[in-house]
Amino acid sequence: AETLRVFGMNVFVGTPDTYDLVAFVKNPNARWLATIEYHFVYSGGETPKEATTVLPLAERPVAALGQSLAGYPVGARLVIDDVRWQRVNPHAVPDPSEYLRSRLMFSTANLTFDRAYGEENLPAHQIAFDIANESAYSFWSPAFYVEFRAGEQPAGLTYLPLDRFLAGETRHIELRSLAPDLIVTDIRLAPLVNVFDPSVFMEPAPK
Repeated sequence: AETLRVFGMNVFVGTPDTYDLVAFVKNPNARWLATIEYHFVYSGGETPKEATTVLPLAERPVAALGQSLAGYPVGARLVIDDVRWQRVNPHAVPDPSEYLRSRLMFSTANLTFDRAYGEENLPAHQIAFDIANESAYSFWSPAFYVEFRAGEQPAGLTYLPLDRFLAGETRHIELRSLAPDLIVTDIRLAPLVNVFDPSVFMEPAPK
């Protein structure tokens, strides 16, 4: 398998006393899943180790969210401690790209952003949007990273778990953020769903 690529390190202020450390990882392999154990290091400290699975051909955030630190984590960088590779069986999945495309058909629309203490005098920023499952597959408990964007620049990241997301369903999402000076003009969705694990799918409804 070809080596994972790490790029785009960001540190976001999550609340006045917490930080979100976010890097991006790309898995350039079409037939290998990568389960990674990772942590972030910075001047004078490090975050606890976590694990996540990066799907074939995926380019997605890897994060340590809500870190309570004494100060800004200067020089933060992602450290991948271990990688466990799992090959996609070519007999079961002849075309991995099509397999992924047909199952990860999630989209967003109707984004609105209301700033805290703006015209509505809200106590927190409010980010609302619709998320649609446009695939033919229903999921038990899919999770996502939602990347906030301000123009072309990343502005923050949040974790979004859902319960029983049905095929063809559209769901309205409302998020809150206490991040100071947050501006959101666009969002990007990163599914955290291992679609090579059959247990993530709900069984078809009986006819």
